[in-house]
Parts: sequence; C-alpha cells; structure tokens
Amino acid sequence: MSLRDDLIAQGRIRPAQGQQKPGLSPTASASSEPASASQGSAARGPSGASATDDQPIKTDESGDEAVASPAPSIPANSHFADINALRTTLLTVEPSDFVSRYVFEPVPFAFHNDIQLWLGWKTLLAKQLDVDPREIVLAGSASVGFSLNPKKNFRAFNEKSDLDIGLISRHYFDLAWWTLRRYNPILGKATKSRTKAFHQHRAGHIFDGSIATDQILSLLPFGIAWKNALELMGNTPPTVGREVNLRIYRDFESLRSYQMGSVNSLRMLLATQTPDESPILEDEK
Repeated sequence: MSLRDDLIAQGRIRPAQGQQKPGLSPTASASSEPASASQGSAARGPSGASATDDQPIKTDESGDEAVASPAPSIPANSHFADINALRTTLLTVEPSDFVSRYVFEPVPFAFHNDIQLWLGWKTLLAKQLDVDPREIVLAGSASVGFSLNPKKNFRAFNEKSDLDIGLISRHYFDLAWWTLRRYNPILGKATKSRTKAFHQHRAGHIFDGSIATDQILSLLPFGIAWKNALELMGNTPPTVGREVNLRIYRDFESLRSYQMGSVNSLRMLLATQTPDESPILEDEK
C-alpha cells in the first residue's frame, strides 16, 4: 500500500473524485506518482542552463568584450536525477532511513562526490571550531541537491545557495544554553532580530536540543572565533563565495529528529498534492 493509500485508509486525507478507499479497488501503481510542477535537474541553475554551458559574452560601455565572473560550480547530482526522483524517494523511503542515506552518510552534493575534498574541508573547519570532524554534518540543499525545507518548494542548489552546518556537541550546546539562560534582551541594546531569536530559543529550539547561531553567535563565549572560522570556510574551495551557517545540536538524536521533521512534512505535502485531495482537519472527523 502506498503512502497516499495508507493516509486515506487512516482518514487523514480525502480520496480524489472517483477513487475508492484502499481495499475496495486495486491501488494505484507506483508509476502514478503526481508529477511535480517544478521540473529540473540539480545540474542546472535557475535559468535552466547546465553547469557546463559556456558563459555569455558581455560587453562594457565602450563595446569591448568583458569577461564574466564565473559562477560557483554546480556538480551533477549522483543521488537524484531530478525533482521527480526525489519525490519518489521521499514517498517510498522511511524518514529515518532517508536522513541516514542522503544526509548523514554520503558525500554532500556541494562537494562533487569527492570524499577527499569533503574530508579535507570539514577537517579544516573542525580544527577552527576545536571539535572532532565526525561531529560535523552538512544539511540542506548543499547536502542532497534540493532544499528539504517545506517552504522552499524543492529549490535546487544553485550559485546563491548557502551551506547549513550541523555540529553535534554536548559541550558547546550546554555552554550556549548556559549563556542564553543568563542573557536578558531587555538589558543593553539588543536588536529586534536578536530579541526574536532569543525568544525562539526559549520557546522551542533549546527544548528540541538545538542552538541556531545565526543571530546570537556574537553573544556566545566562542562567538568571535567561530565567526572567523565560518568566514574562512566561505573562502575555501569548493565553497568560495558562499555563506556558511551553523546550528549546534546536543546529540545525533536531536539532529535526526530535526531533519525527520522536514522529511515528514514533505511526505504529507506530496501525499496531498493530487487534485481533489486535501488534509482532513481534526474538527472535521
């Protein structure tokens, strides 16, 4: 039974018009998965040009030929040929297995399937952060080639994409938590974004075992050293010109839970995209 049929049988989504509940008629074959509205390969940028296409010739005001700055290299995707392949995998592989196979274990997409390039890069970062390289995981579109954020509609990794680093460290998590417990945004000159980040951590992030450092890194005892480290990695091949963000997780379970939350949301989204199907709200049951 497919994920969609299973959700219909549980009463969580409505069947499409003319479709009976599972068990009353043969289920649809795996080949009937809905086609994505946004097609494309990770090897292609937003304009549809492949990573190996020639750069257009530009001219300056005098009419002389000007050399265009090369865009960051976008590798071919060794995991998913296109968005439809990703959609099918999301619907057929359990979330925990998906996270292991395509986020935790393989060489990240942004590193061109080059294990030595990836190990060298994260070893350098680990040395700057004073952690073990095994504690560093790359997530997001830089990891699988497409964004797993349900709000970004499977956006392909492109020349403007940043890198989202997950660092598993109980030591740094506890130190950051200790600092935030003593921080009062009312005192001093806290910016609106920093105050918002502070309350988001108190309301949920810390409970879920994570510290999002983007707005609060300067508040942390190790903030200056880490800021310099992230800037260094943004100037280190193959991530030259890319912003590098970092989130601290207390343990691997916290990181896995966070990633599985996104995968589960995407599975539900995909399972309800057939016309005439929509999620059934609790008060409708």
